[in-house]
Amino acid sequence: MEKKLFKLLLIITLLLVTIFGLLFIKDRYLTKGVKVSVQPDYSPGRTIQEVGQNVSVNFSQCTSDVRRIDVAFGSTTIEIQGKEGVNCKLNYGGEVENPNWDGKLQNKCRIPANLGTLTFAKSGYGVDLSAIQRYCTN
Repeated sequence: MEKKLFKLLLIITLLLVTIFGLLFIKDRYLTKGVKVSVQPDYSPGRTIQEVGQNVSVNFSQCTSDVRRIDVAFGSTTIEIQGKEGVNCKLNYGGEVENPNWDGKLQNKCRIPANLGTLTFAKSGYGVDLSAIQRYCTN
């Protein structure tokens, strides 16, 4: 009986180590090479949501988050740094078929938090964030 219990505990321990190891690797992979100042938020109510062919950002919530959205020919990385007065600080950048991308999020945005949640379409080349471009500089 003790051997069976020992084996069961060993298996559970190995599974937990594997799961936490994969989560750590996933965090590093998703932000690898990208120069961000916040960590991904994996809670169900995170500020950046990816559902199907859309990405939603809740600007009124505006809690720190970062997410890389992979598409057919590249990726877009969106970083929420939190609120600054009545605005939500967002940085974004991306690449199209460029494995040498330096990871800089060159677009710096201050989005009015009262816009609430906005939804952006994904294409094969990235996320179309043109609806907020007037609030951004690069």
